[in-house]
Amino acid sequence: MAEKSFFCPYCVKQIKADLIRGSEHSKRCKAIRDKQVAERAREEAALRQAAEELRTAGKTSTGSGGSTPAGPSSPNIKK
Repeated sequence: MAEKSFFCPYCVKQIKADLIRGSEHSKRCKAIRDKQVAERAREEAALRQAAEELRTAGKTSTGSGGSTPAGPSSPNIKK
């Protein structure tokens, strides 16, 4: 019996497998994708939190009043 192809909606690939093996493949792909999505969401949340902390730190700062720090990376300082 010839193998049929199965479309995996998670890795978006056509797999040469019967429906049962294709279903097992999809379960693995879904688990991997869910893990990647959760990791990406955690990273984005951490970045948002860091950005918010920087924003609030800039508002409470009593420094020069500018939003850009004058440091070695600032242009036009080198001669």
